[in-house]
Amino acid sequence: MACVIYWRHYLCVCAQNTLKNVEEECTHLQLMYQSSQDELEQLVERSEEHIQEIRELNDKFQVRLTMSSVTRLQVHCHL
Repeated sequence: MACVIYWRHYLCVCAQNTLKNVEEECTHLQLMYQSSQDELEQLVERSEEHIQEIRELNDKFQVRLTMSSVTRLQVHCHL
């Protein structure tokens, strides 16, 4: 009988340790998930900033290209 009680106690302790380990692993995974979500949000924000910068540079390039074409046309007309 003492052996059965010991084994029940041992199994209960093992189950409690397993539950604690699972809870800790779950907490760790939740923290990792949140960290990855935060990192993704930062990457999206930086990507949007880079896209906006590319648009602005493209607009400047288009303006300079247009101005260059007008200058060439003016020079051509004066000849």
